[in-house]
Amino acid sequence: MKVISSRWGKKEYRYSKSKKGKANLKIRLYCVAIFYIFKALSKKIKSKKIRLFICRDFKGREEDIKHSLNHLLGKLGFVPEKGFLTLEKGSIADNYAFLLRKDSKNKFSKYLIKPELSDFECFLK
Repeated sequence: MKVISSRWGKKEYRYSKSKKGKANLKIRLYCVAIFYIFKALSKKIKSKKIRLFICRDFKGREEDIKHSLNHLLGKLGFVPEKGFLTLEKGSIADNYAFLLRKDSKNKFSKYLIKPELSDFECFLK
């Protein structure tokens, strides 16, 4: 993340600053990570019609996330049913995501995806 942040600061990526800083870049990285998760799972998922719940980490930016995910997941042939739904604050998934973000000890050794910097950069330039 340090390399991406540094290159973004040098204006090597097309995402400009939002009113609060790096939100545009963070939203794009969030969506690209979801793209790679679905790419890894695409052979295991039988139906291309999916119901996707998104987190509430980017309050007020849900439409940007929906638009970006529609585009990226469309490249893999996925079609969201009834659009996207937002996780409720305090839901089990929301609490789990909070705990994952705060985990500085375990730093999970096994991830579903292990993209390289270049995998993310191709979506940022």
